[in-house]
Amino acid sequence: MEISVDNIIYDNILKGISLKIKKGNITSIIGPNGSGKTILLECIANIRNITEGKITDLEDKKIVLVKQNLLDSFFCDTIEKEIELTLEEFNYPREKINKRINDSLKMIGLPDYFLKRDPMTLSSSELRLVALARALSVNPDIIMLDEPTIGMTTIEINNLIQIIKKIKRRYNKTIILVTQDVELVHKVSDYIYVIKNGKNFVEGDKYSVFKQTELLEKNGITVPLI
Repeated sequence: MEISVDNIIYDNILKGISLKIKKGNITSIIGPNGSGKTILLECIANIRNITEGKITDLEDKKIVLVKQNLLDSFFCDTIEKEIELTLEEFNYPREKINKRINDSLKMIGLPDYFLKRDPMTLSSSELRLVALARALSVNPDIIMLDEPTIGMTTIEINNLIQIIKKIKRRYNKTIILVTQDVELVHKVSDYIYVIKNGKNFVEGDKYSVFKQTELLEKNGITVPLI
């Protein structure tokens, strides 16, 4: 399976972007602020309707987007109810819901007592892990993460890196990352797209992309310390 994003245009923000997202790979999309990265994710997730171009091979595929701003996406007073509501929206049978809830927390290494926690009492990093667990609960084909390391310490980011690698390796999920965290990108990505001003700029594996240090930095794109 490969998702094909062909020359899509959206409201003068995306100006003809093309991507190939391979099944089971971690694909990262980076670029300066305002380059259209989040809008691109929302177009792939069918939250926004593209003006021109096409996105193919998404039929019958379950896609989840974990947004950058999470506070607006939690509505219940416990994590358990949040995940249960999500599973109900995806029409999971009642007899399978409890197991799915518990399994989703195990996948990201959170203890069972988190199920009774109020989302509004969690730290930013805890909330991001819970949002990822909620996304995984529905067994998606494609997981999209928008700025997943915001608000995390170095230790928490390293933990997230291990979780992302496990999701890919053990569960063969296709993962799309949008982030300014180039250290994360360098450590987990199979393929990288750099976009600028709503257009393709540079692409390739992490070695071919990040060795173009002068070009990237000249265009406002940070490179990993390595």
